[in-house]
Amino acid sequence: MRHNAVLLLLLLAHLACVGHGQEFVGWTGFQLGALKSTLWDSVFYNRTHGWAVGERDVLHATSDAGQSWAETTTGLGSQYTWYGISIPERCPTDACAVHDTIYLVGNSSIIAKSSNEGAAWERLSSFTFTDDFYSSRISSVVLRSVMGLPKTSSVFAVGDLGLILYSSDAGATWTQQSSATRQTLHDVYFLGPAAGYAVGALGTILRTSDLGGAWTVLKSGFEGFVAEPVNLQRVKAYWSSLRVGVPEESFAVVVGDAGVILTSTDIGASWVQKPTCSAQTFFDVHFTMHVTSAGANNFSASLEDGYVVGKEGVFCRTSNPTPGTPFFQPGRWDRIQTSTLNDLHAVAGYRDNFPTAF
Repeated sequence: MRHNAVLLLLLLAHLACVGHGQEFVGWTGFQLGALKSTLWDSVFYNRTHGWAVGERDVLHATSDAGQSWAETTTGLGSQYTWYGISIPERCPTDACAVHDTIYLVGNSSIIAKSSNEGAAWERLSSFTFTDDFYSSRISSVVLRSVMGLPKTSSVFAVGDLGLILYSSDAGATWTQQSSATRQTLHDVYFLGPAAGYAVGALGTILRTSDLGGAWTVLKSGFEGFVAEPVNLQRVKAYWSSLRVGVPEESFAVVVGDAGVILTSTDIGASWVQKPTCSAQTFFDVHFTMHVTSAGANNFSASLEDGYVVGKEGVFCRTSNPTPGTPFFQPGRWDRIQTSTLNDLHAVAGYRDNFPTAF
């Protein structure tokens, strides 16, 4: 696996305006300092500010949409690799001071939190287990994804052996939830205040509608020990309407090994495999959204462009053929040339912003 270097691909150069949006005919690559750390995850909390995290306790922060990056660490130790990052509160402009809290997860079951936008970090380690299977193995468990839910104190972390940890008090204490699987979970994602997904090895897809009180195993079509195992790497869900802060899920997408792209339009009850652009593993997926006001405290949204990134520099894009429509099923994915064979592990953007790939 080629991940001994770091390459950032930022959508900045050679943009030509066409009709409803912009056609991307070029990409600009930037080095994030010395090539010494693989980056595993990233997040943007508004259109200009974001983070990328990875090996050796390395963190990178940008305040200018990726034009420049400042390297820092948590100070917790270079033995830690950060596989997941979450900033629960997001805001389109710098005027909103709601993005101070940041969560990180990584190897050796480490969970870290900053309450002051990365100026200082603390390790969170108050775990309660309902299963001795985990309590005896926790020191060797890799936590691979974390998500803090906005406007609440709820936080989820998932990782090896099907472990799901839940905090109701902003990370002060953590309780193991029953996941009904021992498969490694690579990602967790919540669209609303109660409903979320987790995905992982051997086609595993889980869904909850009650903040993890119960997790249901869904049929992906790749679950179990099949002839050619497919590990699912990332899940995202999107809404078409938001009424008084409650999103109505209209679309979910999962990506994974062998170029697999799965979509659901019925809150995970069924999944359809979509045409792909590569047989390589996809590590992440991101869709831009166009959001419009639909009255007081009500909004509607449509998906615009979708992106997947993966092994050996794979980067693909799909576009809504009818911009402004509330929903579309991605069909054709076009390969974007990135001039790199480094694995791209994450693609991030803020809602309608162009994405950044790591």
